[in-house]
Amino acid sequence: MSETIVETQTLTKNYGEFVALDRLSISLQRGQILGFIGPN
Repeated sequence: MSETIVETQTLTKNYGEFVALDRLSISLQRGQILGFIGPN
């Protein structure tokens, strides 16, 4: 049985007119690892 520990639906993040995230939906289960790779 998986336990959801982090969940987001349609998350959007803007910095002024720059769109950093556009409708991100994720669900992380206990024991999963997630990494984001970007220009920074």
